[in-house]
Amino acid sequence: MGELPNVFNGDRTKAESFLDQLNHYFLLNLDILGFNSPIKKVALAITLIKGPEVTGWTRALGELLRALDPIHDNVPVLWEHFK
Repeated sequence: MGELPNVFNGDRTKAESFLDQLNHYFLLNLDILGFNSPIKKVALAITLIKGPEVTGWTRALGELLRALDPIHDNVPVLWEHFK
């Protein structure tokens, strides 16, 4: 439901606005299966982070997420660490 947040290109002056948009989007979709999953929240966020200055970082974070156990490692600290 709702509109996805704007793409974030790594401009740190817009990071807080990007996080606000993400949090609003997740709140709006709170009752949708999977939107409470910290792994999925971070995975969605990195699909919205694009550009040459952030490509390496998003790739590394994606690899880290794929290495996690979806049952035991899907903990709130993942989202907090991302923020």
